[in-house]
Amino acid sequence: MTSEELDKYKKLKREVTILQQALHKKNLELDAMHYVWCDGGCDSGVHRWTEDTVTEEIVRLAEINTIRLRRWYNNKLFKVKWLTMSEEEQMEWIDEASAKRKNDGL
Repeated sequence: MTSEELDKYKKLKREVTILQQALHKKNLELDAMHYVWCDGGCDSGVHRWTEDTVTEEIVRLAEINTIRLRRWYNNKLFKVKWLTMSEEEQMEWIDEASAKRKNDGL
């Protein structure tokens, strides 16, 4: 093997190592988020890369976090919409929201 080939081999080997490390980190992050690979109850359906046990508490916390994600996303969309509304449109929205809260008994 020539010196150039050896250098190229070492460079490629290092790139593969870096990619493997990045993939390992990403897999652990997916487990930490309780990513569901299969919903059929198979053993490797969640936590493929760690030995963590999925409990009712973990599932409930994940459900709560998903609800929070939806609220965050809706609020983010609303903020963008709000900034494009005229003052008149904003006041109409406030009036409608106030009437709805009153009708809902809030």
